[in-house]
Amino acid sequence: LKKCTAAQLQTVQGYRDQVLAALAPVRSATTNGLFLDSCHAHCQGGSAATWSGDKGPTVANTKMAKAVGDWFFERSTFQNVDCSSLNCNPTCPAVSTED
Repeated sequence: LKKCTAAQLQTVQGYRDQVLAALAPVRSATTNGLFLDSCHAHCQGGSAATWSGDKGPTVANTKMAKAVGDWFFERSTFQNVDCSSLNCNPTCPAVSTED
């Protein structure tokens, strides 16, 4: 994101806004789960380090694995969005700037 122009950042933020709007029906049903962070990294659940470890994002003081597990096993619902702009979550995993 550091290499993006202002117009490119606006486009990506617009996409995020559209995703949030499209998820309104999901958020309206209490049986649905939602763990939505602002991180721009792909495959965050692809390793134990990002799924539940120190390198993974946290939303509402909850790691991804706990949120999904609590929802899946019906221990509690989890529907949280971390913040309103791109990469504003300080727990986002570092992404290589070489790509």
